[in-house]
Amino acid sequence: NRGPTYVPPYQTYVITSSLDDGSSSINTMIHQQYKILQHDSSVLYAKHDVNAAQSMFISKEIKEIYTSTFSLPLPNVLYRR
Repeated sequence: NRGPTYVPPYQTYVITSSLDDGSSSINTMIHQQYKILQHDSSVLYAKHDVNAAQSMFISKEIKEIYTSTFSLPLPNVLYRR
């Protein structure tokens, strides 16, 4: 068993030490990936008639969590896999 083969579209990139030449490149990559999630969220809000103020609040919360989650470096054990 090779484990899960499906990777959600918002988690397709892994930051490796070779890409880690500064926080700006990490932040740029996180921002680019977040744009996809933001677009899909906007479509979902429109489809389900979510209030504009509520959708802005939800999007802000999602962005903060997304950014903080993907800003964490991977443990060295995972690099060896």
